[in-house]
Amino acid sequence: MSRNITSSVQDFSQDNQSTIQDDGFLSGLGTYNNVVVIGKILTDAEFFPTRSGKPKISFRVAIPRTPDLPYKRPVSSDFFTVLCYGERFVPLLDMLTTGRWVVVVGWAQSRDVDTPDGRRTVNEIGARAVVPVLDLALLAALDHLVQVVLGRFPPQDLQSLREALIGGNGSELPEAIRDLAPEGQLHPEVRQAILRVLQREGE
Repeated sequence: MSRNITSSVQDFSQDNQSTIQDDGFLSGLGTYNNVVVIGKILTDAEFFPTRSGKPKISFRVAIPRTPDLPYKRPVSSDFFTVLCYGERFVPLLDMLTTGRWVVVVGWAQSRDVDTPDGRRTVNEIGARAVVPVLDLALLAALDHLVQVVLGRFPPQDLQSLREALIGGNGSELPEAIRDLAPEGQLHPEVRQAILRVLQREGE
């Protein structure tokens, strides 16, 4: 039986060799070099221009292993450098700080580099999107601040505020909301906090 299994594997490899080398392999499954990870930033993000002068941001993340994966000592985490290319990542630079959790969507890549100890392979994640995650304690404090500010509003203004936020028309925001938008625009996290508070108040 073992000879039959071995023969079948060899036949499969030979029959599908051209398919595996073909760029269209797995095309029916979509993009197969696609990575989504949640990790904690180990080093503050750094800004570098590429050789062509385009922005590049780099930072290190630790990705904890889930219980179903082999345990790793001394720390059961995997470590990667995340590379972000393009102007769209520049506004995130001040938010990508040590200790913050982030969600990274991108692709896996590796390259060989020369070090004093010889040539080695570096594993990296090229980012298509990076989403900083607020600390839960900060999230609770933000909700409390929003609740205090919204306490000044009569019920009809709260309803107008909800409709303005859901409709996306910032010009309809009440005057008092400027305490939460010092530059005239609500930060996305503040907007979400307002909607959370309004939802709780309506329950």
